[in-house]
Amino acid sequence: MARERAIQCLFAIDVGHTPPDEAIASAVALEGEDEPEGDDGEAWDRSFMEQLVRGTLAHREAIDTIIRGHLRGWTLERLAAVDRAILRMALYELLFHEDVPPKVTIDEAVELAKTFGDEASPKFVNGVLSTVAREQGLLPAEEPEQAAAEPVSTPPGPSGPPPHAGSSDAVQPSEGMA
Repeated sequence: MARERAIQCLFAIDVGHTPPDEAIASAVALEGEDEPEGDDGEAWDRSFMEQLVRGTLAHREAIDTIIRGHLRGWTLERLAAVDRAILRMALYELLFHEDVPPKVTIDEAVELAKTFGDEASPKFVNGVLSTVAREQGLLPAEEPEQAAAEPVSTPPGPSGPPPHAGSSDAVQPSEGMA
């Protein structure tokens, strides 16, 4: 629940230019509708959600640099806003929350991509996050045959495929929020 609300906040901040405090307050209000007041898990979710949002925003420039380094034929601004939000939050969690196992962070991000992105989002998000995690030494290096089977990061778009679409080194992100 915390990650889902954090993505909604980051999306509102990015696309709607909603001030962070307002986005967080809206998410907390929504969370209160979903769960009974006073639930111990709810307080933890609120705290974790706020950490994810504020931490992602605090490290956004460095995170965006990492994402840009893994795109082929696309710019960060051209990615679907929901894919951008998921990647930003998950990279923040991977790099700055050592208490969360990398595989958990990646799996949760892929689930968010399935929920909010289009059909290409999960593969794209998984490809970028797994690559970064391996580069950072957070996951073991993959076998050569796995590397060839799992391409990394050129998204197609509704305006036509990018220059590298169809190449074996491309993972496809989505264009919008489902």
